[in-house]
Amino acid sequence: MDEQKLDRDRQQTNRNRHALAPVIFGSIDDASTQPLPITITLDEDFENWKGSDSGTTKKAGYIEQICKQLNIPRNAFIIERVESGSVVVFGIICPPYGKLVMNYFSVDDAELENLSRHGKITAITLGRFGLNVKDQVLFPQWNRVYSHEPGGTYWTTCLDRAGKPYYSPVGWTRFAIKVTHTQEEFDQRYGDYHVAYHGTKSAVAPDILNNGLRGSEGCYREGLNIYLSPSIEYSAHPRYAKPWQHEKTGKYY
Repeated sequence: MDEQKLDRDRQQTNRNRHALAPVIFGSIDDASTQPLPITITLDEDFENWKGSDSGTTKKAGYIEQICKQLNIPRNAFIIERVESGSVVVFGIICPPYGKLVMNYFSVDDAELENLSRHGKITAITLGRFGLNVKDQVLFPQWNRVYSHEPGGTYWTTCLDRAGKPYYSPVGWTRFAIKVTHTQEEFDQRYGDYHVAYHGTKSAVAPDILNNGLRGSEGCYREGLNIYLSPSIEYSAHPRYAKPWQHEKTGKYY
């Protein structure tokens, strides 16, 4: 097969895969009897969202639109607050409708595309997380798509990160986790860390977000160990990172 066509197909697959926002499930109680925390991050200007009435009109309209799309009563979605960066909507889904919302986000990519008609969504979290800063788990402004394509992030030479090599992970996407309040705080705390990768199953990602990486019995050393590598390709080997296939769409993630 033509190598250029293979490359074009790979790039298109990457664009399709990264076009939608991630939906991350955290620790969730019985959503049919307990409120379901939800955070929606929108790619919108915060000042425009606030408008002249501190966002009252915008919030009312957004609640109506989202509830209609989710097929739940208008009073089932409560916005507790809205913060900048760009626009982060913190709310809860009242019982017993949490189960319906969880099913909505578990069915198909098309569902998220429909929801994004009411404002481009860059991230959604459901449930509680342990590694959050002010209840915000993801940090979309630091998301990156590593690609040669326009708008992608790419560098040709090896970067130096704390004395270790850092190569551009082309073909991958970074969904940033908020672990500090500011860039300055991040640089001060983690500026001398190496860039390393950990391959694992997607099913355990919520546990890592809640509790951090935990050691396990290793193959080469006694006691509890955490295995990391400076090579994303090595960490992505199926021995470590298990591809996940959507049962309805057949897509691999």
